[in-house]
Amino acid sequence: MRKTPKTEEMKIDMPFDDKILMMVLIFKGSKRGWLGITKLQKLSFLIESFLLEKNQRAFSYEFFMYDQGPMSKEVYEDLESLMDNGLVVEDEKGIRLSETGEDIISQFQETIPKNISFAIDHIIGEYASLKTHALVDKVHKMKVRLPSGVVAKIGDLPRYCVLLPSSITTKLYKLGKEYLETFRVLSDQQLMKTLKKGREKGSNCSEYKPLVSS
Repeated sequence: MRKTPKTEEMKIDMPFDDKILMMVLIFKGSKRGWLGITKLQKLSFLIESFLLEKNQRAFSYEFFMYDQGPMSKEVYEDLESLMDNGLVVEDEKGIRLSETGEDIISQFQETIPKNISFAIDHIIGEYASLKTHALVDKVHKMKVRLPSGVVAKIGDLPRYCVLLPSSITTKLYKLGKEYLETFRVLSDQQLMKTLKKGREKGSNCSEYKPLVSS
């Protein structure tokens, strides 16, 4: 089982929009075949490339060239954060949502714009069943338009060449405050345990009573 790299900024206070989309991608992608980190990186990139044809973005990830093709450090960071909070698990069956993760994401799928849902479903239907090496090979043969305007085959690009900057185009998916707060509470397992313990013990607060005018 592969370990994702540790960083100092992987807690649940990172952007929630990307985490929710990542959970949807993991949920749907893991149903179509074994899902590892390399495959997850490529599927994320392919979704962004598909949307970019319409000048749109789903994630706020920056992708650059590496040995196994396009990758984003934010994919690693969001995956690690979701695993730390018990929403995603990784074992011999691959990367998938935990029961808690599935319960949470079922409440948020309706918030995702139709064009993003279509892009995710399209890419998963086209690529998720491929073996990892076959998917990497397919992506390497793709052509991409670089931020400079140059069109090149991905496999010919040097290491660290930026393919999709995080700043290009406008993101389509942005949660309102009420959804963000709900996700923050539900996805923070330590907070949920504290709340549950508090309910079991009962509240020490006095009951609220409206002020009576004298």
